[in-house]
Amino acid sequence: MPVEKDIIIFDKECSDQIIEKVFKENYQYSILDNRPLIYLNLLFIIRYIYLLIRNLNFKEKITRQLFHIYFLNIVGYIKPKVVITYIDNNSIYSWLTKNYNDCEFIAIQNGNRGKCDQIKLNNNNHQHYYCFGDYDIKKQSDLGCTIGKGYPVGSFRAGLLLSNSKFSNKNKKYDICIISTTGRRHPDNIKESIYGHSIINAINNRKIDNLVKKYVVENNLKLSIALSTDTDYEKKYFRSLFGENIELIEHRHSLSTYEAICMSNISIGFMSTMILEAIGLENKGISIHFEDTDLYFDYPKEIKYLYKDYPSFNKYMNNLLEMTDHEYADKMKVIKKYVMNNDPKNPPHSIIRKHIENIIEERK
Repeated sequence: MPVEKDIIIFDKECSDQIIEKVFKENYQYSILDNRPLIYLNLLFIIRYIYLLIRNLNFKEKITRQLFHIYFLNIVGYIKPKVVITYIDNNSIYSWLTKNYNDCEFIAIQNGNRGKCDQIKLNNNNHQHYYCFGDYDIKKQSDLGCTIGKGYPVGSFRAGLLLSNSKFSNKNKKYDICIISTTGRRHPDNIKESIYGHSIINAINNRKIDNLVKKYVVENNLKLSIALSTDTDYEKKYFRSLFGENIELIEHRHSLSTYEAICMSNISIGFMSTMILEAIGLENKGISIHFEDTDLYFDYPKEIKYLYKDYPSFNKYMNNLLEMTDHEYADKMKVIKKYVMNNDPKNPPHSIIRKHIENIIEERK
C-alpha cells in the first residue's frame, strides 16, 4: 500500500537532481513513475472502484481514464503536500492537477514547446509552472495550455551548471558543436519516432549535417558532436559523414550536452531545446531552418536562421564566429531574458526550494 509522504516526484526523469538540489533530506518523498506498482490490497481496490464510479466519463476514452484514476487513487493514499515533475507535458500529471485538489502541483519545463505540439499543449494544465521565460508563458497559453501561475526562471539543468563554482564557459575548444537528435541515432531508419513531426526533424537535421560539413571543411574549423545516445549507430553515422577529424562527445550523464555547448563557440540544431539552453548558458546558439515556418521552432529571429543560399550562410556564420562573447551577450541581453531567463545568482532550484518550503510550512 502507498504510504503518506510530504512530496511526490512524478516520473523518474531528473528525480535525482530534484532530490539533491531542491529538498534532499528535509522531507519525506515518493517517486511515482509512469508505470506504477500494482496494488492488490482489498481496501485499495474498493477505493479505486469508488473513484471510478465518481470520476468515469463515458464520453471520453475509457482505458485512459482507468489509468488516470488509478494514479488518482495512489496520490490519495500518499496525501502529498506537493507534487513536482520535470515532465511538464505529461498527460497523467496534467489530469491529476485538474482532479486532485488537496496539494500543490509544480511543473518544471524541460523542453521546447511549439506549434507542432499544439494538440498536446491544449490538454496541458499547470498550477505552478517553472518555465524558461515569459515568452513560453505567453506562447503556451496562446496554444491552449492552462497556466495558473508562471515563473520565468530559465532552465532547471542550466541553473545547476551555472550555480556550480567550477563552471566555466570560457574554455572554447571547438568552433562549432552539432547537437545530435532525431535522424542520427539510427542512420538506417529515419522514421524512428511515433511523433508526427519526427520525420521533419530528422530530415532537417541531416540537411544541417551536410551544410555544416561543407562549411567546416572550407573554413578548416574544429567540430564537435554532442551525442544524444551511447549507441554505435549514432557514432557510425557521424564518422561516415565527417570522417575521423571530429570530436564525438559522449552522453555520459544528464549534463554532458551542456558541457559540450560550453566548450564550443556556436551550437547548432534544428528544433532542439539545447539551442535555448545554449542561450541560457550565455553561449551562441542557432536553429537552422530551410523553410520559412515557425511550426517547429517558434522563437525570435535572433536565434533562428533561415537558409537561402550557401554564400549568405557562410557570411552569417563567419560574422557569428568573429563576434566576441561580450558582444554576443550584449546583443542577446533582452532576448535571453525573454526566452531563457537564467540568473546564475538565483537559479531555478533555489527558487523552487523556497517555494516548496513555504507550501509545506503553510500546510502543517
